[in-house]
Amino acid sequence: MSAGLQQSAVCLRPGCGGAADEDGYCDSCGFWTGSAPAPRPEPGQQTVGSGASPTTSAAVLPLFQGARGNLGAGLVAVEPVAPVDASAVVLTDPHVPAARRRCSGCHGPVGVEREGHRPLTTGYCTACRRPFSFDPKLQKDELVSGQYLVAGCLTHGGMGWIYLARDRKLDDRWVVLKGLFDTSDESAMAAAIAERRFLSQVSHANIVEVYNFVEHGGLGYIVMEYVGGSSLRDLRMRHREETGRPLPVAVALAYGLEVLTALGFLHSRGLLYCDLKPDNVIQSGELIKLIDLGGVRRVDDDTSDIYGTVGYQAPEIRTHGPSVASDIFTVGRLMAVLAVDFAGYQDERRYATSLPTDAAVFRQYPSFHRLLMRATDRDPGRRFQSAAEMADQVYGVLRQVVAVEGGDWVPAPSRYFGGERVPDADAPSWRTLPLPWPDPDDEAAGILANLPAAAPDQVLEALRSAPPTREVRLRRVRAALEADDADSAVAELRATEGRGWRQSWWSAMVALARSDTDTARDGLQAVLDWCPGELAPYLGLGIRAELVATAADRAGPPGVAVEAWQEAAAHYDLVSVTDRALSGAAFGAARAHQRLGNRAGATTALDRVPATSVAYATALVRLCRLLCADVGGTAPSPVDLTRAATVLAALDGMEVSPSTRLRLRSHLLAAGVAIAAAAGGGSARPDELAGIPWDEPSLRAELEGTMRALAGLEPPGDARTALVDLANSWRPWSWR
Repeated sequence: MSAGLQQSAVCLRPGCGGAADEDGYCDSCGFWTGSAPAPRPEPGQQTVGSGASPTTSAAVLPLFQGARGNLGAGLVAVEPVAPVDASAVVLTDPHVPAARRRCSGCHGPVGVEREGHRPLTTGYCTACRRPFSFDPKLQKDELVSGQYLVAGCLTHGGMGWIYLARDRKLDDRWVVLKGLFDTSDESAMAAAIAERRFLSQVSHANIVEVYNFVEHGGLGYIVMEYVGGSSLRDLRMRHREETGRPLPVAVALAYGLEVLTALGFLHSRGLLYCDLKPDNVIQSGELIKLIDLGGVRRVDDDTSDIYGTVGYQAPEIRTHGPSVASDIFTVGRLMAVLAVDFAGYQDERRYATSLPTDAAVFRQYPSFHRLLMRATDRDPGRRFQSAAEMADQVYGVLRQVVAVEGGDWVPAPSRYFGGERVPDADAPSWRTLPLPWPDPDDEAAGILANLPAAAPDQVLEALRSAPPTREVRLRRVRAALEADDADSAVAELRATEGRGWRQSWWSAMVALARSDTDTARDGLQAVLDWCPGELAPYLGLGIRAELVATAADRAGPPGVAVEAWQEAAAHYDLVSVTDRALSGAAFGAARAHQRLGNRAGATTALDRVPATSVAYATALVRLCRLLCADVGGTAPSPVDLTRAATVLAALDGMEVSPSTRLRLRSHLLAAGVAIAAAAGGGSARPDELAGIPWDEPSLRAELEGTMRALAGLEPPGDARTALVDLANSWRPWSWR
């Protein structure tokens, strides 16, 4: 087990009951039960509302919650698929269309119709002389190995026809027969069957069960369970026929999560799947299964034939062979084909760099595009390095997609970042952003985990004798920034060896501290390219855009400021709707929407701050003030003021100073007076405001008393005199 990982004794998958093996995988269902690093929370860092402690892996809890079962991850409802009667899917006329007749060796067309010659279903490839046959080898009612009675053909795959049969020895249950190889050498046949026996040890809810291996008529067959349902290929085609669009992104991500769970199990057993594609994934009810294990091979197998499908297979397969990284590539391609109009994905767009970046779905969900780009990077070393790592980010992107589409927010921890530090409701700052967890594999991880909370100079002194590892240098960068010494932070960052998302993050923090917004943007986007499901970089991009907007408000063209405020609002909104525990995003969204003249957007943003947040009272204060203020040149309405009175009452019992309460009340009453004066004797408002008759004399009298009470809180001096004068100006008799 990797350094810094903590092992859970019991599987966290509901209803399993298995236990973790030495690698952190459940010995029953194969689910990863290891835990993420557990660094000490930083001073001022809060995790209120995060839904789990920072010691819990983000790849554990999210995958298996919700009443609908695993599919959808408790976030999105994926329509169940009714089981299909086995006898109804047998082909009445099994044949392979000419367009799909390809040589298994060179993949060129075979058996095509030529002038003077009829098309062949059996023969030799004219290019590589490899034999081919598209005729079924098993016939209806043929008894295989004295046990399996063939019902007919189901479909044709890369290794020939796949058959449906009944197991005459086990209650006539339906099974599937799939050819494994073709050889007349009996000893080679026996050796091949023995070599594939490991598949019978694969037992996972998302993987088809292998029952047996048999030989019949010189051919070897793998006997598997029959999964009655629809393939993801069929579901995508059906959805397109009904709607004219590919599958929704949220559904594609939900399928991806389940597939990654299955692949993670195989990888933990030293196996590679190799041939993932929509045809090989079946949904039945609310469960998905990988149905074709013919291409599965051991990680260390460098001699067996490699099976895969053009358009899904990683580019390095031919030169380096399959790997965990190549399986990750296939998951990215699977989700891309399911959710994107992806013409040419098996030709000129067969690899990552040719993803259709102009697709509307990528403009709407940029994190989805980033996720696919990392999963299918041409460099295997830059892809996700495990199914668990990718599942963690898939879940994060799914949370974003569901939240943007109006779904409920689901709290979840992050394996990359800690909780939010105490937010500043009034101004953006890098100091409020969550802190990245230190790399648990760094040789100084133990030193950093036990570093006491102290002032920046004390931290630097404590690190003076520590080995100059990457994490130690990055901790010095942070300490220098906290001491407002940007020059030292830059020097430490330049001395940090290597590259990685943590360097990009602290490069962005240094840039924000120096108001270098272009460098900050580049650094934060680099972090997102690595972990697109994380919210902290988006929060940083919101802060960066707000800094640009504020500067443009002072000296830039109006158009630049508006565009920057819109960008800030978009980033802040994404974060605050996805995870309300990051309350700083809600305050930022409120500021941006208010500057854009959008009162509704600003109030909605503040409403996202949960009552469990330490900033909840601050959010109510800001909300009350906003509801009473002019926004974008528009005065508050009676509805706004009625709600403001409700918010003001909700502050009773909270830790809010008397002067703040009185000032909020004065704003409310003054706005109420303006509406009463404008409406005259009209009735386009309630009868009361905050328990006071909504007429000008009554509100003026109450406002005068509020201002005098506020003046009484001030010490003798100019401030008190000014408040008394203001109170006198609101006296009803002074306006005759």
